[in-house]
Amino acid sequence: MKETLDKYKRYGIKKSILEGYSDEVPFIDFNEDDPDLDTIRVHLPKTPNWNEIDGFGKPAKEQKFTRQQVPSKLQALQEIQDEDGEFLTQDEIWAKIDEDVEYYAEEIKWIKLQWKRVLSGYWFFNNGKATYIDGWNYFYLNFYNLDHGPPEYRDRDRRFFLFARYCYSDPNCYGFVYPKHRREGATYKTSCIHYLIISMLNNARGGIQSMTDVSAKDVFSKHIIDPWRKMPFFFRPNHNGGDDPKTLLSFRASSSRGKKGIKAKSGKTLDSEISFRSSGETAYDGTKLYFYHHEEIGKLVEGNVVERWNIAKLTLSTGAGRNIHGFTIQTSTVGEMEAGGGENFRELCDNSMYGERNANGQTATGLYILFMPAYDGLEGFVDGYGMSIIDEPTEEQLYYTKEKIGARQYIENQIEYLSRKTDKTDLLAFQRQHPTTYRGCFRTNQRNPFFNIPLIEERLDQLRDDKTMMIRGNFEWLGQPYMSKVKFVEDPNGRFRMSKILQGNESNKFFWNAEFESWEPLNLGYCAGADTFKSNKVKSKKKSDGAGAVFWGHDILLDPHDREVELWQSNRFVCTYSNRLPTKEDYGDDMIMMCLYYGCPMFPETNVPFVTEHFEKLGFDRFLVRWNERGKYDTIAGKDTTVKLKQRIFNEYRTYIQRHGMRERHSDLLIEIRDIKDIDDMTNYDLFAAGGFALIGNLNYWPDVQKDNLQQDDENNLTFVQEIIY
Repeated sequence: MKETLDKYKRYGIKKSILEGYSDEVPFIDFNEDDPDLDTIRVHLPKTPNWNEIDGFGKPAKEQKFTRQQVPSKLQALQEIQDEDGEFLTQDEIWAKIDEDVEYYAEEIKWIKLQWKRVLSGYWFFNNGKATYIDGWNYFYLNFYNLDHGPPEYRDRDRRFFLFARYCYSDPNCYGFVYPKHRREGATYKTSCIHYLIISMLNNARGGIQSMTDVSAKDVFSKHIIDPWRKMPFFFRPNHNGGDDPKTLLSFRASSSRGKKGIKAKSGKTLDSEISFRSSGETAYDGTKLYFYHHEEIGKLVEGNVVERWNIAKLTLSTGAGRNIHGFTIQTSTVGEMEAGGGENFRELCDNSMYGERNANGQTATGLYILFMPAYDGLEGFVDGYGMSIIDEPTEEQLYYTKEKIGARQYIENQIEYLSRKTDKTDLLAFQRQHPTTYRGCFRTNQRNPFFNIPLIEERLDQLRDDKTMMIRGNFEWLGQPYMSKVKFVEDPNGRFRMSKILQGNESNKFFWNAEFESWEPLNLGYCAGADTFKSNKVKSKKKSDGAGAVFWGHDILLDPHDREVELWQSNRFVCTYSNRLPTKEDYGDDMIMMCLYYGCPMFPETNVPFVTEHFEKLGFDRFLVRWNERGKYDTIAGKDTTVKLKQRIFNEYRTYIQRHGMRERHSDLLIEIRDIKDIDDMTNYDLFAAGGFALIGNLNYWPDVQKDNLQQDDENNLTFVQEIIY
């Protein structure tokens, strides 16, 4: 009470007005409510004296953000044309102001005030609350026109700019990744920051890359050039070119003038520029950048966004990342991520967790994550002061939303309704387009008619929570290569993903068959599949693609048919492999060691017969599965990927996912099953193909082998798997 009385005496305004005022909160917590993200606390400047804040003295309800209007005298200067019909250049406008400083005295003060606020931030009262917005945000609201005109004030945007400034000021941070909503305005906000940073530095370069070359050009022309053309002259440095640059906005003076260019009387230029480049991973390699706009990276399929960032980050720093001189904002629209690109974007995000940093204080990517749920700033749930109506609206807010519930409940109601429908396609689409959690950003946009996508998505969420389901590593020879057993060695960066590690004499079940002069597998409960790299899929001159998988068939001794399927241990994939190696021989050796470890046969794809030839050449001919269309053994190993075989693989996967998908442990395989479009798309999904061959190979002989051996067990009381013979 005494504090209120003191403020009343200090400010000399009505008590009823003063009681409606409050200070700015000292900090903002980002990602606070998301279970998968670390909370990032951003501290705000201390609230100044209230009489120094715009809107002071007004009743709270009359206080809101008010956009600045360029004074009429300055507008008139920008509209003057010379005898040739050309508008005045910046230098000519400033010259006229210098000629009559007294006449333009108030306008000069106003320009200085705008620059002060852009550089230092801005305070105003918003419905009684002292509110601070960053200088970037101030410029965006007042001078950065969008395609539909000036932006409206939104508290959600205010927090975006404050988070961006926090990352920009952190010496251990390159910037942040931002999974965003469609038409959320992130591209304009990012472009605004991009423009301000580059237009205030000497000899600075800013760059744009997007999902395609056309998309990058679109960002440059619509989100940089169009707003730049509409800015007042005092925020436009001298530039080289006309009013519509096509490929480069260069802040260098030119000898021409007007719409055709600028005649630089002063000779002062920044020598800075903003450009865009192709979507190639090395497009900016070797360039020193001070801002890098990484746009729609979840849609990038012709390349890997993780690899592109690993190259781009070198343009923003020196000293192996010790000195970061540049800044980046990396965004992608939720709900429109392409297959493959979305997973790469998720990998980038998952390696940007604020709480997981090395001894140097950096995350694995050098980035942080910003996520804002769909109910924050949802259209139709924003009041007259730009505040998000998330929970139950106040009486005053009811005027703006016309709903008696907040955005959170509105979205939950829609989800609850859609979840009651048997077909979950609409539910997934709505959750993907309106994610309320970080993990919800990465729902697939595939409408796959073959597989149970909701089941796969649910299982992927479970596997992300439980990191113990699968470990990575490599196989190594215990003795002479091709003549000895192998062992599995754990390695977090290993080429193999394993969900079943064999113990003791369970592994290396094979023997030398002297009659056929070949090693032969004994553990027929497993079957491997392989999809050999194709020459037309090589992504560089040094690396090629190859995939492999091992499927563990249904063991009815371990999992009898009367046991609930959810409790089965067998009938699932136990090993997956998809890598790019220096040579095809390295890939072939990995496939041999994989089969030796599990003691299992290999059923390879033979359109490219390398795996078959490699096995035969090195003494592993008897490891190859040979069968014909009737499931009987044949002289030909493996199978060509015909349309008929593709259809069978799709059907077997569909049955497997429906019955056993919630037990599958290999997220890499589930992702390919989820993302593949149709049988013609198999050439782009190596692991899907390799797993399909493992399934088919297993199904064509395992039931008969199982039956025969079970009968032999009953008659002779023998163990199922023979001892290893050397």
